[in-house]
Amino acid sequence: MKRIFFALFLIIPLMLEGQTVKGTVCLEGDRSPAQFAGVGLLHLPDSIAVAGVITLTDGAYNFDKVNPGEYLVRISFVS
Repeated sequence: MKRIFFALFLIIPLMLEGQTVKGTVCLEGDRSPAQFAGVGLLHLPDSIAVAGVITLTDGAYNFDKVNPGEYLVRISFVS
């Protein structure tokens, strides 16, 4: 019985921390990285903005500590 409670105390904090959402934005034509593109994280179904970042020079973006749920990633880039 003590083992079950101990396991729960280890697992529950991991679930409460949130997850990481990350990816890379590439241009459609030549697949080169889209530098400095705007990336927004919107909570569904009401599309409320949760967070926003700008991609790095390699096109990568990262959202930390995202709560469980359904989200939409919106990318905007002007070339």
